[in-house]
Order: sequence, then structure tokens, then C-alpha cells
Amino acid sequence: MKFTEIINDAKKILESEANSIKNFSSNIDEEFVKAVEIISKCNGKIFITGVGKSGLIANKISSTFSSLGTPSMVIDPLDALHGDLGMIEKDDLIIIISNSGESNELIKMISFLHKKDILIISITNDEKSRIAKSANININSHCRREANELGFIPTCSTTTSLAIGDALALTIAKFKGHKLSDYAEIHPSGKIGECLCMKVKKIMRKDNLPICNENTKIEELLELIENCSLGSAFITKNNKLSGIITDGDIRRKLYYYCKDKIIAKDIMTKNPKTITPDDEVFKAIDKMYSYKINTLPVTLSDEVVGAIQLYDINFSK
Repeated sequence: MKFTEIINDAKKILESEANSIKNFSSNIDEEFVKAVEIISKCNGKIFITGVGKSGLIANKISSTFSSLGTPSMVIDPLDALHGDLGMIEKDDLIIIISNSGESNELIKMISFLHKKDILIISITNDEKSRIAKSANININSHCRREANELGFIPTCSTTTSLAIGDALALTIAKFKGHKLSDYAEIHPSGKIGECLCMKVKKIMRKDNLPICNENTKIEELLELIENCSLGSAFITKNNKLSGIITDGDIRRKLYYYCKDKIIAKDIMTKNPKTITPDDEVFKAIDKMYSYKINTLPVTLSDEVVGAIQLYDINFSK
């Protein structure tokens, strides 16, 4: 194969998988909503299962659920039929992943689950399949075909199932009020855990801070914001933080004020949200997301000693 052929083939496969996820997104319905509500309110254990490639996807989804505050475990269909079904009890819930909806091992499991009145949520590509019809809730993946030319090697179907699992996990976490601090508590290791739990002072900006007093004129403010590249300025009175001004604030307020007469205290937001150098990074992220802001002044005894932005937090380095 030539270089261009390899690149083009790879692009076609990736586009097929991306389109498969988009197709599910366009067709998402009340069954997904019901699944989120029921899983969020489950008082028992949550099991996830699948056969073959779907079993591998079940492992990833279970891991994501658990890391986002919804403990779950994978149950292998073969092991289940040889005794592990005894783990499943009243008030438990099981998520069954099957593209065809016709896997015999899973159908055998379902007959036992029905006897115990276990709630079943299925993720299938055929709402008329036996598994879909046997489930209390069926999430249709709407996967039209696989990415390969033969059309049967699990590619689009597994990618879409994984994306559905991620969507469930993240939506449930938000539904339950799961915070970044909760995630940090159960994820202390690895690059993500290390970054979330480190102190703000380790990554905050200390130099070239946009600090000015309340009487600073608009021209100076604009120059300060541009030179410091934070998109905002920290306003002080007697060296104590008294307000914050963003470049957006200035643009909006120019409609109502005479430019020559504006000073910082006229347009600043008083009592801005802050963080301290010894707070953990996850607290800064939680605060920025909660209040929909991109920048936090870092203060010590009300004096500005630094700044932190969402863009400063890089989990990949």
C-alpha cells in the first residue's frame, strides 16, 4: 500500500466511527434519560457485562463509573453461568452490552435475572432483539455498520458502546452532584491525581501580574490586561484585593460610560472569587467551573500573590 492509501484508509475508518457516535447523539431518547435516573438511584450493586469485544468495553465502562462515584463491577457471562450469578441480589442492577442483542450466554443469564426481578438495562443495536425486549430499558446504539469493508468486524459498534458508557457515567456523576474533589479523593495516583492534589502555589503565575489600584484609568487598564495576557486585571485598595475586571467587562461597560472618565472602581466586580496558594488545584478548578470563570486571583491575607487559569492546568504533561 502507498502512503496516501494508508492515510486515506485510516481517515475513512475514523470518520466512520465518529459518524456512528454522531448518529447515536442525533437519536438519543428518553430511554437514556431513564437509565441515568435509575442508575443514579440504585441502592444495590451495579453490574456490567458483555461477551467478546463487548466484554472488554464493559470493563472500561465499569472503571469509568467507579472513578466517577458510581461503584460498579464486571461480571463475566461464562463465570456467571457457573456460579457467579449468586453475587447478584435484590436491588442490584445490571447493564448488558450486546451489539446484536442475541448473544446466547447473555440470554441464559437474563432468564435467571428475571426470576430475581433484577433491573436490566441493555445497550444493543437492535431494539427488536431478544435482549432488548427482555430488558427494562434498552438504549439503542443506532450503529448502521462497522468501519471495515466486510462490515462485521467490531469497530463502530464497540466505539459507540464505549461512548454511550462514557455519556452515562459523566451524566450520572453530574446528576448525583459528584464533584472534582470527590474524583481527586479516589484518584490520588497517576498524572491526573498528582495534578489535582498538588498545591496551587506550584502552578500559579507569580510574575507579570495585572495588578492596579481602583483609580487606574481605562487606557492603563487596557494596556495592563494586554501586556499581562491574563484577560483580566486585579484591582487593589491599600494593597488588598478589592475587585477584578475582565477585558469583556471593559467592552460591555464602554457602552454606558464616557471612556475618558472611567476608572477601575467604576466597572470592577467587587469581592471576586479567590483561592489561596495552599489550596489544592482541584478546589481551584471546582470554583472556576462553578462560577463560570477562567481566572482566579491567588491571595494571601487578601494580598494578590499569584493567578491561576484553567489553561494553566495540564493533565497530560
